[in-house]
Amino acid sequence: MLFTAPATKRQAAMMPISAAEEFEPSLFRRKMEAASGLPVQPAETGPTKSGGAVVSRIPAPNVRQYLFNLTGETRRLNESEVRNAVVGVTPAEVERVARAVARLRGRYLAQVVDIGAAAQGPLTRGEIEQLRVARQNYEELETGFAALRNAIEAGEIPLEGIRRD
Repeated sequence: MLFTAPATKRQAAMMPISAAEEFEPSLFRRKMEAASGLPVQPAETGPTKSGGAVVSRIPAPNVRQYLFNLTGETRRLNESEVRNAVVGVTPAEVERVARAVARLRGRYLAQVVDIGAAAQGPLTRGEIEQLRVARQNYEELETGFAALRNAIEAGEIPLEGIRRD
């Protein structure tokens, strides 16, 4: 968790932290310490009125600072998880996904044309369901392919044999 201090009972220049957080501060807390130039110095060594929490002299972050750090941390977590989950992707695999998207799109459009040419009256529920399933399959794979392209472009998924710009 990036920022684990409780939002309640915060004072303008002081925020409570737990004893565990004092020994292992979050990434956000370390960044705030580095930016402020102030090391975390507990105001008291013993338990406080707030139920045993130790008070830090680092000012509470504002929303913009927190969201900025959250965005960076989220990006790093996504990159790490994707690299651990998707290993050894080759250009041939990516091209197979592109061909599968094109094939599903072609099948969907062929069904649209067939239904339009054969329709003498209103479409049956079965025809509409077949068309819906074909469209959903195509759109789902197209969305997945776009996500794959974005991950490759962002550098989250390295391609074997392809040099990174």
